[in-house]
Amino acid sequence: LGILEQILAPVRGSPPSSLEAKKASGPATTVLKVLLATANVSPSIWVEFGAIRGRIMEMIEFVVIERRNDPALQQPRDIGILLISVLGVGALFGGPEQVLKVFLSVRDSEASRLGQTLVAYLLGTRRSAPMAAPLVSGLSRLAVSDELGCQILLRLALNAFMDGVDKLKHIARGVLELVAEIDEDLVIDDGAPSFVAEMLPVLAQLLAAVPRREPAKLQSMLELLDPAAKALTCLRKRVAGTNPLRFVTDTLQGLNAFICG
Repeated sequence: LGILEQILAPVRGSPPSSLEAKKASGPATTVLKVLLATANVSPSIWVEFGAIRGRIMEMIEFVVIERRNDPALQQPRDIGILLISVLGVGALFGGPEQVLKVFLSVRDSEASRLGQTLVAYLLGTRRSAPMAAPLVSGLSRLAVSDELGCQILLRLALNAFMDGVDKLKHIARGVLELVAEIDEDLVIDDGAPSFVAEMLPVLAQLLAAVPRREPAKLQSMLELLDPAAKALTCLRKRVAGTNPLRFVTDTLQGLNAFICG
Protein backbone atom coordinates (compact mmCIF):
# COMPACT_ATOMS: atom_id res chain seq x y z
CA LEU A 1 0.00 0.00 0.00
CA GLY A 2 2.90 2.32 0.70
CA ILE A 3 4.17 1.64 -2.82
CA LEU A 4 0.77 2.58 -4.24
CA GLU A 5 0.77 5.82 -2.27
CA GLN A 6 4.20 6.68 -3.67
CA ILE A 7 3.07 5.88 -7.22
CA LEU A 8 0.00 8.10 -7.00
CA ALA A 9 1.66 10.99 -5.15
CA PRO A 10 2.83 12.77 -8.36
CA VAL A 11 -0.68 12.44 -9.85
CA ARG A 12 -2.35 14.47 -7.12
CA GLY A 13 -3.00 17.96 -8.36
CA SER A 14 -2.22 17.09 -11.96
CA PRO A 15 -4.86 17.59 -14.70
CA PRO A 16 -6.73 14.67 -16.38
CA SER A 17 -4.65 12.71 -18.92
CA SER A 18 -1.49 14.27 -17.53
CA LEU A 19 1.91 12.70 -18.12
CA GLU A 20 2.08 11.91 -14.40
CA ALA A 21 -1.22 9.99 -14.57
CA LYS A 22 -0.15 8.04 -17.64
CA LYS A 23 3.14 7.04 -15.98
CA ALA A 24 1.36 5.99 -12.78
CA SER A 25 -1.40 3.97 -14.45
CA GLY A 26 0.53 0.75 -15.09
CA PRO A 27 2.33 0.46 -11.73
CA ALA A 28 -0.85 1.47 -9.84
CA THR A 29 -2.80 -1.22 -11.69
CA THR A 30 -0.22 -3.85 -10.73
CA VAL A 31 -0.33 -2.96 -7.03
CA LEU A 32 -4.13 -2.88 -7.00
CA LYS A 33 -4.20 -6.32 -8.64
CA VAL A 34 -2.02 -7.63 -5.80
CA LEU A 35 -4.42 -6.12 -3.24
CA LEU A 36 -7.38 -7.62 -5.11
CA ALA A 37 -5.77 -11.08 -5.26
CA THR A 38 -4.98 -10.91 -1.54
CA ALA A 39 -8.56 -9.91 -0.72
CA ASN A 40 -9.97 -12.69 -2.89
CA VAL A 41 -8.02 -15.47 -1.13
CA SER A 42 -8.23 -14.10 2.41
CA PRO A 43 -10.58 -16.14 4.64
CA SER A 44 -11.21 -13.08 6.77
CA ILE A 45 -10.51 -9.94 4.74
CA TRP A 46 -10.79 -7.36 7.50
CA VAL A 47 -8.48 -9.25 9.84
CA GLU A 48 -5.74 -8.45 7.33
CA PHE A 49 -7.07 -5.16 5.96
CA GLY A 50 -8.69 -3.65 9.05
CA ALA A 51 -5.61 -1.80 10.29
CA ILE A 52 -5.13 -0.08 6.93
CA ARG A 53 -8.80 0.44 6.04
CA GLY A 54 -8.48 4.23 6.05
CA ARG A 55 -5.45 4.18 3.75
CA ILE A 56 -7.11 1.73 1.36
CA MET A 57 -10.25 3.84 1.23
CA GLU A 58 -8.22 7.00 0.59
CA MET A 59 -6.38 5.40 -2.36
CA ILE A 60 -9.57 3.94 -3.83
CA GLU A 61 -11.45 7.22 -3.42
CA PHE A 62 -8.68 9.03 -5.27
CA VAL A 63 -8.49 6.59 -8.21
CA VAL A 64 -12.17 5.64 -8.50
CA ILE A 65 -14.04 8.73 -7.29
CA GLU A 66 -11.87 11.84 -7.39
CA ARG A 67 -10.32 10.89 -10.76
CA ARG A 68 -13.40 9.05 -12.03
CA ASN A 69 -13.30 10.67 -15.48
CA ASP A 70 -9.55 10.58 -16.06
CA PRO A 71 -8.97 8.33 -19.12
CA ALA A 72 -5.32 7.88 -18.17
CA LEU A 73 -6.36 6.04 -15.00
CA GLN A 74 -8.93 3.69 -16.54
CA GLN A 75 -7.08 0.47 -15.68
CA PRO A 76 -6.47 1.22 -11.98
CA ARG A 77 -10.03 2.56 -11.78
CA ASP A 78 -11.43 -0.74 -13.10
CA ILE A 79 -9.37 -2.79 -10.64
CA GLY A 80 -10.33 -0.41 -7.84
CA ILE A 81 -14.02 -0.99 -8.57
CA LEU A 82 -13.50 -4.75 -8.35
CA LEU A 83 -11.62 -4.31 -5.07
CA ILE A 84 -14.50 -2.28 -3.62
CA SER A 85 -16.89 -5.10 -4.49
CA VAL A 86 -14.68 -7.73 -2.82
CA LEU A 87 -14.04 -5.68 0.31
CA GLY A 88 -17.74 -4.78 0.62
CA VAL A 89 -18.96 -1.23 0.21
CA GLY A 90 -20.49 -1.06 3.68
CA ALA A 91 -17.36 -2.34 5.40
CA LEU A 92 -15.15 -0.04 3.30
CA PHE A 93 -17.10 3.23 3.34
CA GLY A 94 -18.80 2.82 6.69
CA GLY A 95 -22.56 2.87 6.13
CA PRO A 96 -25.56 4.03 4.08
CA GLU A 97 -24.80 7.76 4.23
CA GLN A 98 -21.24 7.34 2.94
CA VAL A 99 -22.29 4.81 0.29
CA LEU A 100 -25.10 7.11 -0.90
CA LYS A 101 -22.59 9.95 -1.22
CA VAL A 102 -20.38 7.77 -3.43
CA PHE A 103 -23.39 6.62 -5.48
CA LEU A 104 -24.49 10.17 -6.23
CA SER A 105 -20.95 11.29 -7.09
CA VAL A 106 -20.15 8.54 -9.61
CA ARG A 107 -23.41 8.53 -11.56
CA ASP A 108 -22.94 9.50 -15.22
CA SER A 109 -19.17 9.18 -14.89
CA GLU A 110 -16.49 6.76 -16.09
CA ALA A 111 -16.91 4.96 -12.77
CA SER A 112 -20.65 4.44 -13.22
CA ARG A 113 -20.17 0.64 -13.23
CA LEU A 114 -19.53 0.96 -9.53
CA GLY A 115 -23.16 2.02 -9.23
CA GLN A 116 -24.40 -1.58 -9.46
CA THR A 117 -22.41 -2.56 -6.37
CA LEU A 118 -23.51 0.54 -4.48
CA VAL A 119 -27.17 0.08 -5.41
CA ALA A 120 -27.10 -3.57 -4.28
CA TYR A 121 -25.84 -2.43 -0.88
CA LEU A 122 -28.35 0.40 -0.51
CA LEU A 123 -31.29 -1.83 -1.46
CA GLY A 124 -30.11 -4.73 0.68
CA THR A 125 -29.14 -2.90 3.85
CA ARG A 126 -31.45 -2.78 6.84
CA ARG A 127 -29.50 0.07 8.38
CA SER A 128 -30.49 3.71 8.38
CA ALA A 129 -28.40 6.78 9.01
CA PRO A 130 -28.90 10.50 9.70
CA MET A 131 -28.57 11.68 6.10
CA ALA A 132 -27.01 15.07 5.40
CA ALA A 133 -29.52 17.45 3.83
CA PRO A 134 -27.64 17.72 0.49
CA LEU A 135 -27.68 13.91 0.15
CA VAL A 136 -31.42 13.70 0.81
CA SER A 137 -32.04 16.50 -1.66
CA GLY A 138 -29.78 14.95 -4.29
CA LEU A 139 -31.39 11.53 -4.01
CA SER A 140 -34.91 13.01 -4.02
CA ARG A 141 -34.19 14.96 -7.21
CA LEU A 142 -32.83 11.82 -8.82
CA ALA A 143 -35.83 9.76 -7.67
CA VAL A 144 -38.29 12.07 -9.44
CA SER A 145 -37.19 10.77 -12.84
CA ASP A 146 -35.21 7.62 -12.02
CA GLU A 147 -36.87 4.36 -11.00
CA LEU A 148 -33.76 3.08 -9.24
CA GLY A 149 -33.33 6.32 -7.32
CA CYS A 150 -36.94 6.02 -6.20
CA GLN A 151 -36.37 2.46 -4.94
CA ILE A 152 -33.30 3.55 -2.96
CA LEU A 153 -35.16 6.47 -1.38
CA LEU A 154 -38.05 4.18 -0.45
CA ARG A 155 -35.70 1.63 1.13
CA LEU A 156 -33.95 4.32 3.18
CA ALA A 157 -37.31 5.70 4.32
CA LEU A 158 -38.48 2.25 5.44
CA ASN A 159 -35.21 1.70 7.31
CA ALA A 160 -35.51 5.11 8.95
CA PHE A 161 -39.10 4.38 10.05
CA MET A 162 -37.95 1.17 11.74
CA ASP A 163 -35.08 2.97 13.48
CA GLY A 164 -37.00 5.98 14.76
CA VAL A 165 -39.02 9.05 13.91
CA ASP A 166 -36.17 11.54 13.82
CA LYS A 167 -34.42 9.83 10.91
CA LEU A 168 -37.67 9.43 8.98
CA LYS A 169 -38.54 13.09 9.57
CA HIS A 170 -35.19 14.10 8.13
CA ILE A 171 -35.86 12.23 4.88
CA ALA A 172 -39.50 13.39 4.75
CA ARG A 173 -38.53 17.04 5.10
CA GLY A 174 -36.12 16.72 2.17
CA VAL A 175 -38.80 15.12 -0.01
CA LEU A 176 -41.50 17.65 0.98
CA GLU A 177 -39.26 20.62 0.30
CA LEU A 178 -38.33 19.17 -3.09
CA VAL A 179 -41.97 18.62 -4.09
CA ALA A 180 -42.80 22.20 -3.13
CA GLU A 181 -40.16 23.64 -5.48
CA ILE A 182 -40.44 21.37 -8.53
CA ASP A 183 -40.92 23.56 -11.59
CA GLU A 184 -41.67 21.00 -14.26
CA ASP A 185 -44.91 19.05 -14.71
CA LEU A 186 -44.76 15.75 -12.84
CA VAL A 187 -47.23 14.08 -15.19
CA ILE A 188 -45.81 11.99 -18.02
CA ASP A 189 -47.51 10.29 -20.98
CA ASP A 190 -48.34 7.01 -19.25
CA GLY A 191 -49.22 8.50 -15.87
CA ALA A 192 -47.40 9.85 -12.84
CA PRO A 193 -43.76 8.74 -12.35
CA SER A 194 -43.01 6.18 -9.65
CA PHE A 195 -41.80 8.92 -7.30
CA VAL A 196 -45.37 10.26 -7.15
CA ALA A 197 -47.35 7.07 -7.70
CA GLU A 198 -45.35 4.79 -5.38
CA MET A 199 -42.92 6.67 -3.18
CA LEU A 200 -45.13 9.46 -1.90
CA PRO A 201 -48.17 7.36 -0.84
CA VAL A 202 -45.94 4.92 1.09
CA LEU A 203 -44.08 7.76 2.79
CA ALA A 204 -47.45 9.29 3.69
CA GLN A 205 -48.52 6.09 5.43
CA LEU A 206 -45.26 5.95 7.38
CA LEU A 207 -45.65 9.55 8.52
CA ALA A 208 -49.32 9.09 9.43
CA ALA A 209 -48.38 6.11 11.62
CA VAL A 210 -45.79 8.05 13.60
CA PRO A 211 -48.09 9.78 16.15
CA ARG A 212 -49.60 6.44 17.19
CA ARG A 213 -46.25 4.70 17.35
CA GLU A 214 -44.25 7.41 19.12
CA PRO A 215 -46.70 9.96 20.63
CA ALA A 216 -43.89 11.73 22.44
CA LYS A 217 -42.54 12.78 19.05
CA LEU A 218 -45.66 14.74 18.07
CA GLN A 219 -44.05 18.13 18.68
CA SER A 220 -41.15 17.14 16.49
CA MET A 221 -43.52 15.94 13.74
CA LEU A 222 -45.39 19.25 13.75
CA GLU A 223 -42.33 20.79 12.14
CA LEU A 224 -43.42 19.05 8.92
CA LEU A 225 -46.78 20.85 8.72
CA ASP A 226 -45.46 23.89 6.87
CA PRO A 227 -43.47 22.01 4.20
CA ALA A 228 -46.39 19.55 3.88
CA ALA A 229 -48.83 22.37 3.16
CA LYS A 230 -46.50 23.86 0.55
CA ALA A 231 -46.07 20.46 -1.10
CA LEU A 232 -49.86 19.98 -1.17
CA THR A 233 -50.28 23.29 -2.99
CA CYS A 234 -47.67 22.30 -5.56
CA LEU A 235 -49.15 18.83 -6.12
CA ARG A 236 -52.65 20.21 -6.63
CA LYS A 237 -51.35 22.43 -9.41
CA ARG A 238 -49.11 19.91 -11.13
CA VAL A 239 -50.36 16.36 -10.66
CA ALA A 240 -53.40 14.96 -12.46
CA GLY A 241 -55.70 12.84 -10.30
CA THR A 242 -56.19 12.76 -6.54
CA ASN A 243 -54.22 9.68 -5.49
CA PRO A 244 -50.78 11.35 -5.42
CA LEU A 245 -52.20 13.94 -3.04
CA ARG A 246 -52.39 11.22 -0.38
CA PHE A 247 -48.73 11.88 0.30
CA VAL A 248 -49.63 15.15 1.97
CA THR A 249 -53.30 14.71 2.94
CA ASP A 250 -52.71 11.40 4.75
CA THR A 251 -49.88 12.99 6.67
CA LEU A 252 -51.96 15.99 7.71
CA GLN A 253 -54.95 13.78 8.60
CA GLY A 254 -52.75 11.53 10.73
CA LEU A 255 -51.40 14.47 12.68
CA ASN A 256 -54.83 16.05 13.02
CA ALA A 257 -56.39 12.82 14.30
CA PHE A 258 -53.73 12.58 16.99
CA ILE A 259 -54.13 16.22 18.04
CA CYS A 260 -57.94 16.03 18.19
CA GLY A 261 -57.95 12.63 19.85
